[in-house]
Formats: sequence, C-alpha cells, structure tokens
Amino acid sequence: MKKQLYKQLIVFAPLSLVALIGLTSCNNASSGNEKVVLRVLNAADYIYESGDISEEELECNYSQYLSDDDMLDQFVSYMEETKGVSISVVYDTYDTNETMYNQMKTGKSSYDVIVASDYMVQKLISQDLIQPFPEGDAFDSIRDNISPYLWSFFDNIHPKDPNTDELLADKVLSSYSAPYMWGTVGVMYNPEFYADLELDDCIDLFSSWEALYSEEAHNSYSIKDSVRDTYAVSIVHAFYESEIAPLEEKLKNGEITEDKFNTLLNSIFNRCDDETLEIVKQDMLKLKDNSFGFEVDSGKTDMIEGKIGANVAWSGDATWAITEAEAEYEKELYFSIPKEGSNIWFDAFCIPKTSKHSEYATDFIDFMSKPENAIQNMWYVGYTAATSSIEVLDYIYECYDVRGSVGAELKEGTEYVEYDLSYFFDGVTSNPSDCVLYAYPETIGRTLTAQFPKQEDLSHLCVMDDFGLQNKAVLDMWEKVRTNSLPVWAIIILFVELLTVGGFFIYLYVSKSYKRKMIKARRLERNK
Repeated sequence: MKKQLYKQLIVFAPLSLVALIGLTSCNNASSGNEKVVLRVLNAADYIYESGDISEEELECNYSQYLSDDDMLDQFVSYMEETKGVSISVVYDTYDTNETMYNQMKTGKSSYDVIVASDYMVQKLISQDLIQPFPEGDAFDSIRDNISPYLWSFFDNIHPKDPNTDELLADKVLSSYSAPYMWGTVGVMYNPEFYADLELDDCIDLFSSWEALYSEEAHNSYSIKDSVRDTYAVSIVHAFYESEIAPLEEKLKNGEITEDKFNTLLNSIFNRCDDETLEIVKQDMLKLKDNSFGFEVDSGKTDMIEGKIGANVAWSGDATWAITEAEAEYEKELYFSIPKEGSNIWFDAFCIPKTSKHSEYATDFIDFMSKPENAIQNMWYVGYTAATSSIEVLDYIYECYDVRGSVGAELKEGTEYVEYDLSYFFDGVTSNPSDCVLYAYPETIGRTLTAQFPKQEDLSHLCVMDDFGLQNKAVLDMWEKVRTNSLPVWAIIILFVELLTVGGFFIYLYVSKSYKRKMIKARRLERNK
C-alpha cells in the first residue's frame, strides 16, 4: 500500500447538548440517539476516499456512485438517517496481516471491525480471537450481496486446531468473516522491456512461471518480499513436472473432474512438511538468483517507471499499474495468471472477540458490501470487490464491454472478445448471457484479466491455508532464503577476490619487513 492513513471522524446528532443529555438520561436506546464509538482496523489505502474525478469518468453512469464524501462519512450519515444512531468511527490502518495480528494478540488495541486475509482469518478463529457474526437482517443482507462463488470458498474452509493441525469441522470461515476484496497472484510484465521477443512470444513466455527461471528474464524482474507469495510461486514450479502435469493429463482425458483436480492441486499447494520445505527452499533460491531482487510495495511503480521488466504482482496492484502506465506514460503493461496454477486470495471483514459493538460492526460490514459502496471502493482501490449485483455488473460493462451497459445493443462491425464472468455474477440478471462480456480486445491479458480470472483458469487457482504448526519452520526456511543473498558462483568469486586481496596485503607486509631488515643490516655494516 502506498501510505498509512489514520482517521478519526466524529459526527454528532444535530441536537442541543442539553436536549441530548435529557433524552439519554430517560432512555438512551429507545430515544434513537445512542452514542457509539466504532473502531475499525483496515489495510492502508483500502477504502474509498473522495477526490477529483476526471471529465471522462464524469460522463460514465457509475459516476453517480462516486460520492463527494469519504466512505466513513457516508457510513456515519447512513447510520444517522436509517437507524437514528449517532456514531463516531475511529479508523486505523496497518501494513501487514502480521502487524494486525500482533496488535490483536497483545491486546494493546481493541477494535470492533478488522480486515484480514483468508489465512489470517483461519488463525484468528483457531486462537479464539474473533467471534461469529450475530444473526439478523444485517448478516442476511451481507450474505445476499456477496457473490455465491466467493461464499463457496468460505463455506468450505475450516481452520486448524492450534495443537494438532487437525481441521476444526465445527468452525467455518463463512460464520466468522465476510469477503471484502479478492484477487490472484500473477506476473505483471512489460513486453517492450524484452525487445528481442515478438509480442506473442513474450505473452507466451510469461504465461508460465518458468519465465521467472529463464535466461530471457534473468535479472529483469522483482519478486515479493513475502514468504506466502513467493512460496506460492515455488511450490507450483517445484512440483509441476512430477505431480501437477500428470493431474492435468488426467483432467484432459476425463479421468478426473475439474473439482477433483482443484482438490488435488490444493493439497499440493498447501504442503509444508520438512521434506517439501527443503525442495521449496532450493526452488526459491533459484528464483531469487535469477531475479533483480525483493520488493514489497515498490514493484508496481518500478514497472510504471520502466526500472524492471516484470514483477510478481497482486492482481489489484497490476490493475492500478496497467491503468497508470497507459494514462501517464502511454506504456502497455500486461498481467498473466500462469497456467501451472496460482493463489486466489480473499481479504475479509471480521469482528474481534473484544468488540463492544458487534451489532454495529455488522451494520458497517453490511454497508460496505452494498453495491453502490462496493463500486466506490473498487473504483478507488483497484482491487475487485466481493459484491455481486446488477449494479456492479453494469460498472464492469462500462469499464470493459464494448456495449457499455447491460442490455445495450452491439454496434455492427465492433471488434470484441467473449469473456465469461457467469461464475461470479451468476443469478444477478434474468438473462444468463448478460454475464458473458463482449470485452475490448486490448483489456484481455491486461486489466480485465487482473480483475477477473478467466473461467478456464479457475480450476488452477488455490487458497493458501495457514501453515499451522509448521509456521515457524516455514519462516525459518524463508529467512535462510532471504539472507543467503549470494549464489554459489558469486561466493566462489568473492572467496577468490578475498584471497587475492589478502595475498596482496601479505606481500606488502613481507616486502616491508624485508626492506626493514635490509636497512637495518646496512646500518650495522656502516657502524662497524
């Protein structure tokens, strides 16, 4: 994320202080003027903020949703107008899931709503740090707003017992969290950086993780300084030939279904036993040795500025970078989800056990999942909102479909590529064909692919679980990868250079000692 934002927004009901005190002392709850302080913890730059909207965007239908007020201001007004609740929102941000986890674990700060990634939600459930959503209309509304495709993941992910790593069958993510944003891990690349390759050859090269181990991409790309993202690359690459490719052959021959293939791929993707860690470690070292280096948040700007040719990227960052590069530098960047398989991830809303206002926390999550607010957040952040509705589909049409809006006629002679999004928008329209975009050809393999994986990619996307009891072993392995900054050949060269330099200094020392002895001998000779 680009920056840390710390906000505290407070809105008071338009009543005199005396009247408010009088009403509160009589019956705070029934008066409809209950004062609430809601504390929210989210990743930085991960919520809509008002700002300048371009003239071109003002002409789009979706501009009606882009409010002059920040999302938090909108929520405060919403609660006042619909529920008669005077509410204050204290909004803090964090840089990583681990930072957020440490805050919760130490108990130094107490929040009513937090946003956490899927693997972290599993850990928070297993350690009893978050609570199930309160039943009621707000939770039902959240459930209705979110795409069933995403709920299908949350309905089937169980956290692990912290003592045994056995799955907790009685606990499931969908009871404790609600999807907010989602995306994939892939490769963002600039074909112009690889001038020796034709465009089609460059696209073909980066359709596979093998590109990052190739001579063509040597020292030209950056990888994430994140164990989970780099692990996702290496585990797939390390086991592709031996285990994943044979599964693909069975899928192709009809011996297994796509669901079965995905289940088996997930089991490989989430291996972290000691033997697997050693294999992954060696693969990570090869990956690192062939790369330009690690980065956390600079990759997208490095791509825009042309410092590197490729970057292991989160899909939302790729969407932002591709858009900025084209608008500011007339540079065409691309995004690929490698064919061997990759990570599909989710960031989700949760309610901590320490929340003092779980009812209003649920209202906040419901508010954020409403279509008009999901559009604002998606427009500002660049990532893909979890909300599935006709309004969101229409927004996607304006961004990517040559027809411009759902139900519009296709102009004769218009070029397009069919892009099926029925897996995500299924059921939002009475006409199923509306979920198949007539996409601008130039968005394929670029922003559209970054925001929504192709239908045919879905079976190769895996959710990465919490490492459980192997967390420490994984982190120890990762530290060895990160600190082993020199390849063997470089270590040999360095050793030879040290010997050379050492030999030179030894020569100087011996030479000076010899000269001293000679001078001393001559003095003695003269004194005789």
